[in-house]
Amino acid sequence: MGKMFCSRPELMSMGVGDFDVFFLSKTKSITVYSIIAKVQKAAKASNKSPGVFCDEVSSSFRSALDMIDISYDDYIRTTENRHKIVVQALWKRLQKKGFIYKGYHSGWYCESDEEFLTEKQTELTTSDGLEQRVSRQSGHKVELIEESNYMFRLSAFQQPLLDWLDSNSEAVQPSFRVNEVKSWLSQGLEDLSISRPRERVQWAIPVPNDDTQSIYVWLDALANYLTVSGVDPTIVENAGEDESLEWPTATHIIGKDILRFHAIYWPAFLLAAGFKPPHAIVAHAHWTVDHTKMSKSIGNVVCPKEVTDKYGKSALRYFLLRSGGLVDDSDFSLELCTAKYNDELANTLGNLLSRCTAQKIMNTDTWPHDTSDVDEDWISKINLLSEKVSRHYDRFDVPRAIDTIMSLLKEVNAHFSAKEPWKLAAQLRQDPTVSEDVGKRLDSITLISLHSVRVSAILLLPIVPDISRKLLDVLGIPEGKRLFKDAVWDSGTNNNYCYTIQRDLDNAQIPHNDHSRDKTKKKEKNILIPKLEL
Repeated sequence: MGKMFCSRPELMSMGVGDFDVFFLSKTKSITVYSIIAKVQKAAKASNKSPGVFCDEVSSSFRSALDMIDISYDDYIRTTENRHKIVVQALWKRLQKKGFIYKGYHSGWYCESDEEFLTEKQTELTTSDGLEQRVSRQSGHKVELIEESNYMFRLSAFQQPLLDWLDSNSEAVQPSFRVNEVKSWLSQGLEDLSISRPRERVQWAIPVPNDDTQSIYVWLDALANYLTVSGVDPTIVENAGEDESLEWPTATHIIGKDILRFHAIYWPAFLLAAGFKPPHAIVAHAHWTVDHTKMSKSIGNVVCPKEVTDKYGKSALRYFLLRSGGLVDDSDFSLELCTAKYNDELANTLGNLLSRCTAQKIMNTDTWPHDTSDVDEDWISKINLLSEKVSRHYDRFDVPRAIDTIMSLLKEVNAHFSAKEPWKLAAQLRQDPTVSEDVGKRLDSITLISLHSVRVSAILLLPIVPDISRKLLDVLGIPEGKRLFKDAVWDSGTNNNYCYTIQRDLDNAQIPHNDHSRDKTKKKEKNILIPKLEL
């Protein structure tokens, strides 16, 4: 089993598939001269050196990940020495193989996008009566720059990149973005500037054996994937020109705005060096505020700390993963955030657990064992849920995975209401000698509900780990029975496990069994997943 480098949230830790998974997050060193000026200005305003200022900015990003339980195995900053060594080794190998040459570059440069553009990738526009040239893709202003630097022979990789896309159906996801990449390739590839004069870019990795040039941001930044994969820079530098190099299978989760760099530049660098291209590049859509892309320059950003301080990390995680997507941009709204959380987590999931474990339904804390009256259709539906959700997770379509889970839970809630188990339980309380059929029917309704909550909680572990763990704790599910393979009906009904409802946990209270009917009715409110208020 190889390691897969990706940012998929905690999914494989549940035992999904035959993978050892390594999660990477990073902050990119700021190597572009125009942005360095902004950093230096901001640092000066804060009475800090650029290094200290960027240390604090990087730390704030890392804290944001930790704050909402986004786990990672490595967090790399591309200013680290281990990275510099790998980048310079990669440079030397590309140069030795003839893919890097010294040249004179003249082109349109976009400061905001950190990218050189061809004439065809720009257009003239008029703003406030002034004519200016901008990037066709982003709309950001560009300027003409002429300088001597090093070039990468990107033009040699048009056909190899097309062959890679045609041979791997998962190379770029979602599938419609493959056509976008092929469209770029069909326009032809020009050689790529991969260095800048040292006098303009002082805070960057020096070009080996040329102290007048600095390595340009994208060769530097993209190579971080090699750094964290543990490749030996000595082997990279000294391998024979025709020798193939190995690195682990990689899946990159990126924003759609940097697809070109990851789907054209990065695989071209890898192929030139003798590495295989990534297994998959998954490009997601953007978040907007008032239907405008969030931007530091515009100032319409959402502060995750403010949201989590008021609504909790589970609410933010759930909304981002529930409403964000791969295709269309999503608009961030606190109203929608709380509505989704209340409707689906509180009302649909949490309330189902509260209803089926209420005193007037379950007169014991032990799960029912009699499945003789359970309709096989329900067992099949619950067993098929993990298969359906797994397919969506495999395609990185998290919203559809959640929608599939919620659809079943809503169906179970409707079944619970339609079967009116409280009436069956009342019959048993009033006359314990009532027919055995009544008890079996009650057990059936209860088991369908309990297993639906259990399976759903396991499948939602990557989405809302805190809430899922609380639900599973209350259900009495052992730690060793919370893997993806356990998300089926027969996981705990073969009498090898005797699940017992845990009603007095500090982190999850549900209705107790020692109250009168009126008090129970009051206690049956869903306090395991309380509703949010704006």
